[in-house]
Amino acid sequence: MSAILFEKNAGQLVASSERTVATFESGLVRVDQKYTCANANAAAHRATLAIGADMPDGDDTPTIDGLKIFPAPQEVRRQDGFTEFQVSAYGRSASGIQNVIVEQQRAINDTFRYSVWKVSGTICIPATQSLVIEDLNLDPVLFEPFNVVILSNPVFDTLSVTEIQVVSPRFRPPNVSVGFPSGQYEVSAPAVTRRNYRIEMTLDGETAGLVTTMWLADPKIVITATRGFGSFVELDITTEREAAEAVVE
Repeated sequence: MSAILFEKNAGQLVASSERTVATFESGLVRVDQKYTCANANAAAHRATLAIGADMPDGDDTPTIDGLKIFPAPQEVRRQDGFTEFQVSAYGRSASGIQNVIVEQQRAINDTFRYSVWKVSGTICIPATQSLVIEDLNLDPVLFEPFNVVILSNPVFDTLSVTEIQVVSPRFRPPNVSVGFPSGQYEVSAPAVTRRNYRIEMTLDGETAGLVTTMWLADPKIVITATRGFGSFVELDITTEREAAEAVVE
């Protein structure tokens, strides 16, 4: 059967009918496939099966940006004149953070206390990519503060939270710690987006009786574990937040 197959596919690398696909919680995908060629062509095909190369048959299912070989293939030179290559390759089936755990975090300063969300999970990204908060594909609601309590007036409850300004990475209001921005921005802040929220407080649950304006940095990503798979890496991550700065009107 093999001899007839290779007469029809002279010199080619032929995939077996068995193909194993494993998908992990992070979105990482592993594909295992066996390929066969004539011994005379093994050296040429060996060069195309190097670590980091694409799977030779072009079948990237179910990945979103390709399958890359890792580790180096296992090779068996058979007595019937053919060479078998056992090839494994990795890719990813999804972008963004997966198997998400969201926890409420309480914070406090001299003026107020509030809650934010801490997000943990796993993500798969290309090994050459630097991970930024936008890569997590989080719902913007998870950035917002909530359950704000003014320490001098703890009877007030949060009525609404509205984002009113976004300051891009490396730019921030010059006097952000003491109030609203005064117009121009200076290049001095850490490379993290900061958002200004208007928080209306209420006594009766319907009307605003007090307003807090809060600057809050977007979450920072903390990588707690790293697992490399050639051209892709799987990361366990969690988020941290800086203390908010607020003005009570």
